[in-house]
Amino acid sequence: TNSSALSRLYFKRYWFFAIFMFVGSFSFWSYGTNGIRNGLATAFFITGLCFYERKKIFMYVFFLLSFFIHSSLIIPIAAFITTGIFKNPRLYLYIWLASIPLSLVGGSFWESLFGSIGFEDRTSGYLTGGEEFKEQFSQTGFRWDFVLYSASGIFAGAAM
Repeated sequence: TNSSALSRLYFKRYWFFAIFMFVGSFSFWSYGTNGIRNGLATAFFITGLCFYERKKIFMYVFFLLSFFIHSSLIIPIAAFITTGIFKNPRLYLYIWLASIPLSLVGGSFWESLFGSIGFEDRTSGYLTGGEEFKEQFSQTGFRWDFVLYSASGIFAGAAM
């Protein structure tokens, strides 16, 4: 791994102790564990999708398990349920297109609104926490790279 190669380069024969310090540090453990939990929850969500046409009860069980493993999976679960109820792709495209200028003009308003919905403190703190959470993100605020990333899926779906 990269950590192992860097440790061997800088710490020579004591490379193992450097790896041990990195793995034992508080930030490594929390970020690594959170990433593992998110990946596991996403795997459960995708497994649930496999049961869509066969046994819906299993699908909902896997969705519920994915949510309890990592609560961020409420977003794809809600999106899946919403698209099952309202089957109008053009409406979703219009909402997505409208959200870009709305976010540019009133970003802090939307942060406050979604932060007050009633999520757990840690989750709403990501939106409204200010300096406390700045070190956890490379950039906050409006992100054009996120717009481009989401546009790839939007336009791929529109082309089908």
